[in-house]
Amino acid sequence: MWNETEEEAEFELSQLKKLIELNSSILNKFQSVAPAKTDLWALATILHSFHMGMESIFKRIAKNIDGGVPPGPSWHKELVESMAKSNSLRPAVISQKLKTILEKYLTFRQAFLYLSSCDLEWREMKPLIVGAKETLNLFDKEISAFFAAGKKEG
Repeated sequence: MWNETEEEAEFELSQLKKLIELNSSILNKFQSVAPAKTDLWALATILHSFHMGMESIFKRIAKNIDGGVPPGPSWHKELVESMAKSNSLRPAVISQKLKTILEKYLTFRQAFLYLSSCDLEWREMKPLIVGAKETLNLFDKEISAFFAAGKKEG
C-alpha cells in the first residue's frame, strides 16, 4: 500500500508544482502590491486549489495507510492534525511547523467557500500568497522524507 500511496502522492505533488509554476507570474506580481478585486478572486482560487492538492495527499495517506479519514464535521482540521502525529501504522507525515502553516491555508479555504468575492481580504491572503512557494518546498521535502522513512520501516 505504501508504494501505491507514494505514487499517488508524487502525482499530486507534480500537480501542485504545476499549479504554482503556471501561476507564478500572478503570484510574483502581488508579493508587494495589493491586487484589484478581480485579481483577488483569481488568487483566492489558486489558494483554494493549493490547499486542496495538499489535502488530497493527506486523504490518500489516511485512507490507504491509517484506514480512513477522520469522521465528523471537522474532519479537514483533524486530518491535518493527524498528519503531524505518528501512529502505530506510520511516522508523522509533517512537522508541527508545517502543520501550523497548513492550518492557515485550511482556514482560508474554509472561509473562501462561504465568502463572496466582495468579502475577500488581501491582508489575510497576502501571507499565504507570499509563502506559497516556500510552503510547497517544505511540504515536498516532508512528504518525501515520510515515504523514505516508510520504506525503511516496511
